[in-house]
Order: sequence, then structure tokens, then C-alpha cells
Amino acid sequence: MSFEFLSHTSEVILKVEAGSKEDLFREALRGEMNFLKKDLGKEQRGRQKREIEVSSVDLEALLVDFLNEVLYYANIYKEVYTDIDIEEFSDTYIKAKVMGFKVDGFDDDIKAVSYHDLKIIYKDNKYICNIIFDV
Repeated sequence: MSFEFLSHTSEVILKVEAGSKEDLFREALRGEMNFLKKDLGKEQRGRQKREIEVSSVDLEALLVDFLNEVLYYANIYKEVYTDIDIEEFSDTYIKAKVMGFKVDGFDDDIKAVSYHDLKIIYKDNKYICNIIFDV
């Protein structure tokens, strides 16, 4: 008997850079939604607003948990979110309203946002991270 590992393209990496932690979350959300729906300007109908509240152990986990929560709402309600109003924010907690619109379907699918290799670093006056989407 034998086995081998075969390469499989099942991930997409989103690189995000921002001047603040809050903007890092904002840009990560925009990147996630732009992956789901390539041309966000064409199908804008039925303006929607969802409240998101997430607590986690640290900033990296908070980012992943936040993006997974938004992904959950996007899939349940067939919506994409193009804007965010952050009401409360710390390295372990976020409370925000995401605003967007209904869509007929998505261009691509994200199964989950991964914790794998996620590290938020601060360099040259900006926050940088690579986020892995399992697709």
C-alpha cells in the first residue's frame, strides 16, 4: 500500500494593508465581498444592514471570526456588504453594522476564512496581513 499528497487549489490568499486596525477590518471585508461578487456596482438593490458583534482571544482570531460571521450573513441572506460602521473596537471585540445589498447569486464561493498562518504585523506605519479563504 502507498499514498501521496496531490496539490489542490482550494485556497485564495487576500493581502490587506491599512493605516489602522479598524481600516484593516474594513479593507478585509471589502476584499472578501469583492471575491464573492466581482462587480459590486451592477446589482445594487434592496439596501440591507446587519449588526455584527464578535469577541475573540486576540486580534488575528477576531479578524477571522468577524469575516466568517459576515460570510455567514452573506450566504444566509444572499447579500454583499460594501460599507461598515464600527461602533466599538478593541483587539478582542468588535461591534459594527455592515451595509450592503441583495444579490441574485455569487461569482465565487468561500467555504471559510482560515486561521492558518494569519499574522497581523505593523510595519512602515501600516498593518499588513495575508488572509486565507478556503474555497
